Amino acid sequence: MSIQQIQQKMTRLGLTHILPFLSALLEEATKKRSCALEFFEKLLNLEVET
Repeated sequence: MSIQQIQQKMTRLGLTHILPFLSALLEEATKKRSCALEFFEKLLNLEVET
């Protein structure tokens, strides 16, 4: 699955506030070797906060 496909699905779900930062957040999570659950939690927290 590509990042564009993820962005499209997030848009359909109305999760649009963090879309501009998605690539950077993914890169950060990869560098920190965050597990999927930590990454998803961070995305959702940021979406709710904005």
